[in-house]
Amino acid sequence: MLESRLRAIIRKTKRGNAYTDGSLNNAIKVFTDDILQFISIEILDDMPDSTLYSTYLAWETMAIKHQDPDQRIKHIRKGMKIILMPSLVDSEDELAETTNIVSLFSK
Repeated sequence: MLESRLRAIIRKTKRGNAYTDGSLNNAIKVFTDDILQFISIEILDDMPDSTLYSTYLAWETMAIKHQDPDQRIKHIRKGMKIILMPSLVDSEDELAETTNIVSLFSK
């Protein structure tokens, strides 16, 4: 599903017309193999189309420079930036307990 979704996203762009079917299929397969070493399929499925497309473009730029699989994986690992987003608090009790920075870390 991820591969077909990404293929559809790319084909909708102006850049998508520059790819032959074979080269796009190959690139998406290699991207999927590479990225699934670091990010779970569930996270990728939850990504908005624009985020998935920008992730692919960043990978493609790096993959063109580093065609050796081991070097490519090494550069992906070096370039990964992980952002942890805070979850939304549903409970008023939890919100009352975390009113300042000290109480956040004293749990």
